[in-house]
Amino acid sequence: MKRILSALLAAFLLASCAPAPGGGAKEPDSSSLPESTISAAPGLLAQEDGKLNPGCRSELDYQLIPLREDGPDDFSRFVAQDTAGNEVNESVLEGRLTLFHLWASYCGTEVEDMRVLGELAAKYTGEGLQVIGVPMDAVDPYGEPVENAGALVSDIQKLSGSSDLQLFPSQDLISIKLKDVTTVPTVFFVGEDGKVLSEQDYTGPRGEAEWEAIIKAELERYRLAQHS
Repeated sequence: MKRILSALLAAFLLASCAPAPGGGAKEPDSSSLPESTISAAPGLLAQEDGKLNPGCRSELDYQLIPLREDGPDDFSRFVAQDTAGNEVNESVLEGRLTLFHLWASYCGTEVEDMRVLGELAAKYTGEGLQVIGVPMDAVDPYGEPVENAGALVSDIQKLSGSSDLQLFPSQDLISIKLKDVTTVPTVFFVGEDGKVLSEQDYTGPRGEAEWEAIIKAELERYRLAQHS
């Protein structure tokens, strides 16, 4: 277990300490990460004896499976739970352009991705941007949370300094979009009407400058859609 935890921290810290465009990256504080963090980590994290993919653009080991045929087809109607067990629905999208960040705990770059996206969300919150994270390997293929998934997500957020809302993949989210996702990280943008606004999914890690350029372009698309 200590070997797995060491691999996790090493990969996260290497990714988080890499210099980002426009300045040095902030070093995360790993002192708050308990040794029990991955005692019952999601199945993908436990594969290959805990070895991580530090440059992660990785294929998911399994796709998430919708269990009903009458599930919603866009984000205008959904229910999911956050990592504290609170129910969240489509009202969270009101008045916002939402960047959905689909990630997995075994990707070594996710701490840095989470940090950068969180800082950009804070920078552009006045223009209507918010970030919602979705830990794809925190559930089994049918959307049932694995043991201690909430604690794992919380600890990874502490490393990144991010406070963005994190939603477990629910059956609604799986029916709408997640069933088609095969790669992490994946980012897409959703308007306040629940429609996917971005013309493409953005897969793989990116630097801060590239993420900011993408966000600016999607915010402009969002503004144009509001006035069309």
